[in-house]
Amino acid sequence: MAQNNALNILKRARAIPDFVDSAISSDLCGDWSLARDLGSCYVEIWAEDVHGRLLLAKSRRHLGDLRRAAEELAFCRKVLESGASEVEREVFLPIVEEQERLLASRMVVYRPDGSR
Repeated sequence: MAQNNALNILKRARAIPDFVDSAISSDLCGDWSLARDLGSCYVEIWAEDVHGRLLLAKSRRHLGDLRRAAEELAFCRKVLESGASEVEREVFLPIVEEQERLLASRMVVYRPDGSR
């Protein structure tokens, strides 16, 4: 991601009061595309950042990219179960679990015979 683009994304997100907190904690966001872009910025800098991965997962779910949302949630779970502090697990694991439930309710599983 180009530095100017990343700075623009950060400025746009900072201009919105409680942008990250409301997107992560409350699942409320007026601009899920911006949340996706901000999550991408975080992950580009800190590859195992759960905050950034959750922003990506939530934004991708809201934007309809369910497969990639599931991938981000799986990554969050892996990080939380293997290398996160107890505080990170206490804070983020319930959010990951809630997102997994919300995502599962929207995903349709197709069997090889074409049935659902």
